[in-house]
Amino acid sequence: MSNKVCVGIHAENSEEMLKKLQELNRDHDFFELRFDSMTHLNQIQITSVLEAVDSDVIATIRSEKEGGNFKGNLDEQAKLVEACIEAGADYVDAELTLLEHSTELIKKLDPHKTLVSYHDFAATPPDAELNRIVKRMEKLMPQAIYKIACMARSMNDVVRLTEFLKTMPKGRAVIIAMSEKGQLLRLLAPGLGAFTTFASASNSPNTLGQMYYKTMKQLINAMEVTDGGK
Repeated sequence: MSNKVCVGIHAENSEEMLKKLQELNRDHDFFELRFDSMTHLNQIQITSVLEAVDSDVIATIRSEKEGGNFKGNLDEQAKLVEACIEAGADYVDAELTLLEHSTELIKKLDPHKTLVSYHDFAATPPDAELNRIVKRMEKLMPQAIYKIACMARSMNDVVRLTEFLKTMPKGRAVIIAMSEKGQLLRLLAPGLGAFTTFASASNSPNTLGQMYYKTMKQLINAMEVTDGGK
């Protein structure tokens, strides 16, 4: 994966999502399609979007428990994730709790194209707990990409998550420190071997601590130039 910064797209319906994608496609190269933001989400809407895109995308149906808008149960969520797979999404986000509930879904996922995700909006767990979360992910999908996003209450949390990212396989992890304190890790992540880092398409981000895409790209590029000059 050469794309380093992923931009999330939220929309109420498929037409709006495709319009936003078309507008952003000119100067952005990697997207997360937040299907859970749609008002009346169904398989037809998912298919109509994914069959029309020509950019690299992550298809995501984030549950309310994990900070999203999807209100259905785990079985309903699994069916919609399957629809993303069948419609040809480049990558699919599948929550850890969903995969632990649905072993049948695991059989249909390509581990190299799956982000197994875990979110904690209350705090950053102790290091031992972070390691246990990864073990749970590895047990289900040993070759998947692991995404862990935690609320960073202090700079110590940010430092711990940064060190945690360093222990993960290169190109197979997304470690996020939510909150403004965590913006540093979002910037450092590409250089530390993260699969990607996330940014907002506007100056009004949908997620805590996200930065504006263009600002983020400029800062990351500047850091790369500085590193290259050493």
